[in-house]
Amino acid sequence: MRSPQYFTIQQIDAIKGIRTPHDRDLLDMGKKHIDVFKNLTHDDLSGILEVIDAKVEHIDFGETWTLTKEFFPEVRLHVLMQYDDEGLRGEPYELQFLFSGERVIWLSGEDLCHLVEIFLNYTVSMINSVLPQDIYTGDISPLVLKAMKERTINWSSIPMNKELYHYFQFKPFPCLKIEYDTASTPTEFSVQSEKLHEFWIYDIDRLIIMGLNHLLRFVKIRMETKGLDVPPICNMMFSGYYKKANPDNFP
Repeated sequence: MRSPQYFTIQQIDAIKGIRTPHDRDLLDMGKKHIDVFKNLTHDDLSGILEVIDAKVEHIDFGETWTLTKEFFPEVRLHVLMQYDDEGLRGEPYELQFLFSGERVIWLSGEDLCHLVEIFLNYTVSMINSVLPQDIYTGDISPLVLKAMKERTINWSSIPMNKELYHYFQFKPFPCLKIEYDTASTPTEFSVQSEKLHEFWIYDIDRLIIMGLNHLLRFVKIRMETKGLDVPPICNMMFSGYYKKANPDNFP
């Protein structure tokens, strides 16, 4: 079995020489949540793993533990708890973030940062047993409405296959499912959950968009294999890393 390749957000962004905005975003997320995680053990985390659909492991970066979440097949994020017992940093504890999976390089740095933040928000809520006050009620926000309009394509022209159909359903957590309906204009969706009170409204909004973004990535891959013209919005869904590795596929 081939060992996984791990990427930093800087590598995903494919911008050399400077710290990317997404790198700074992850640094800020780590600082925001470090106090919640720094004293947790494997046993402490084990009580919520089924709820958040994640696992605790070691990926050999010197970490105390790694919390791994797979949002899509072959798209994994890793939250690493690092402890510097030699006092080389002012704060001995630090959360670090890596990404792995054969398709993780498809996702933009922005989408990966959103998924990390959503995962941390939900995990911290489950650890602390504190639910968000501003929850999703089913009303479509201006953010989601705008995103749906921008991401509406001529679905009848897309050559479907079994794998593509799979992504019309997105189940980011065991208690939450999002389905996309492409028979209408703009593209519609439904959110199914008996535990919506556990999610911050903005996180649900972003998950709706993240699932559709990934569906559009598969539309591009599928149409390219058939030699068909790709809707321009699909090209915008990919990372700098993937675009630089496949320049002929991005006009």
